[in-house]
Amino acid sequence: MEQDTTSSPVTSRPTFLPPATEPSSRKVILQVGEQRFTTTRETLRESTFLTSLLSNQWNSTQEDGSYFVDADPALFAPILQYLRRGIYPVFYDRARGHDYARYAALLEEARFFGIRDLQAWLQERKYLDVVRVEMVLKELVDLKPRQAAGDAECEFYPAWVEKVVYKVPDATLAHGINHEQVRVLDGMVVEKRVVFDMEKCVRAPRTGP
Repeated sequence: MEQDTTSSPVTSRPTFLPPATEPSSRKVILQVGEQRFTTTRETLRESTFLTSLLSNQWNSTQEDGSYFVDADPALFAPILQYLRRGIYPVFYDRARGHDYARYAALLEEARFFGIRDLQAWLQERKYLDVVRVEMVLKELVDLKPRQAAGDAECEFYPAWVEKVVYKVPDATLAHGINHEQVRVLDGMVVEKRVVFDMEKCVRAPRTGP
């Protein structure tokens, strides 16, 4: 009796591979004070302190694998923003102006973390070049309405002034007088505009490796 030696075709199933992910060693969790920040080793490499903290020289990891940094998290947030995108911090309020106390505190943090470029920017007070206040003095005639740009603030200083008003010649005018002085409410308007130069708060591209 002959046996059927024909074999059924073997169907192969496609193998699905998980999407590639970046090495977990690049991901870093920093506990700064009581707040946690998630970033990468590459982002932190400009800081000499953080580079040393993440090196094998120190056994500084906590039980959960994070790194503890004794610093103010409110000040570390703008530092991390700078390390990520090269954005210099500007603490300016339209009513109060620059927050010099916060700049001084951030300068000490830049020294502590060993970020030379940020330290130099704060020491040289380059933030003063980012914000410029322009003021224009305009005369407001007869209280006629004026329009100002949406980013401008206007202050009105009224004043009573005497003006000469000429009349059309008339037979009733005595002694040929065809004008009179009247008091009108005029004033000056001070238009103030805050100009923010965004290019000056962005770090120049690095040319070196």
